[in-house]
Amino acid sequence: MPVSVPTFIKQAWAAVGSKFTIPDNANPTTGRAGWDQGFSPINLTPVTAGGIPPFGQDMNGVLYDITSAIQYIQAGRSFPYNQ
Repeated sequence: MPVSVPTFIKQAWAAVGSKFTIPDNANPTTGRAGWDQGFSPINLTPVTAGGIPPFGQDMNGVLYDITSAIQYIQAGRSFPYNQ
């Protein structure tokens, strides 16, 4: 099966939009997402049962980080080695 060229990402998602910097660890008290858990169980619990809805700014932050890395690679750049 041939591999097709993916869509070129012209700019990172939410480049000028509202976004949070994603911390290493999720915070189930505040409902903020983190790289370790993504959205924590509190975000997956219905609000009527005490859950906290996910923050759109967290989703924008994650998509920004991912698409900015893809955009960097599509521009022909490479990352330095990081053990």
